[in-house]
Amino acid sequence: VRIIHWAWVLLFGLLWLTAENDEMDFHRYAGYAMVCLLVFRIYWGFKGSNTAKFSYFVESPISTWRYAKERQNQPVQTKLG
Repeated sequence: VRIIHWAWVLLFGLLWLTAENDEMDFHRYAGYAMVCLLVFRIYWGFKGSNTAKFSYFVESPISTWRYAKERQNQPVQTKLG
């Protein structure tokens, strides 16, 4: 999983560099590689090792979404002397 994440960072840099230098053939191949990594990561999130699975996350995405919605409706508390 870490390799995939660092590969995304490197590919993003490569995508940026190739777009700036108008090297669209390399840009396209780097984009294909990024999509392949994304598809593989989604697959690995369901079928991979226990620690890589999405179900291993501390909280589910649904509970995280609910928490964020709750926090959005609460007033901000500040510590003023």
